[in-house]
Amino acid sequence: MGFMYIIAEVLGAILGYGALVALTPTKYFQSDPGENGLCITNLHPSVSVVQGFFIEFIITSVLAFFVCSIWDPRNKDKGDSASLKLGLAVAALCFAAAPATVASMNPARSIGPAVWNNEWENHWVYWTATMSGSLFSSYFYRIVFWKDPEQESTEL
Repeated sequence: MGFMYIIAEVLGAILGYGALVALTPTKYFQSDPGENGLCITNLHPSVSVVQGFFIEFIITSVLAFFVCSIWDPRNKDKGDSASLKLGLAVAALCFAAAPATVASMNPARSIGPAVWNNEWENHWVYWTATMSGSLFSSYFYRIVFWKDPEQESTEL
């Protein structure tokens, strides 16, 4: 099921960006000479590949950690504002990291613009950093914070 989700998300990103290209005036895709297009994920010229990797790793880790805390069974009674909390977390992470890396936090977010604009420079950063960051953070949360609801009820 996970494999099908990944395929659907990647295809959705490519088709979604294609719809954006079809519906957006061309002038917005080439605002400055030398820029390749709207929504392209690439590192700022002053950011090294190693710095970009760790920035994406950290912001994706924070986002995945936040999502794990929302899905924690101990927080099931606090789910009424989960989408608002998640949206504000994404906004804060974007404000912090977008100037340096465009704050992808999701490889599917990066692939649509890359395919349509044939822009692959440093693209591997957006796949490896985000996937390793989310895996690290989710395992860390599981080991350190996660408690099985059945085990917790027997401890009381």
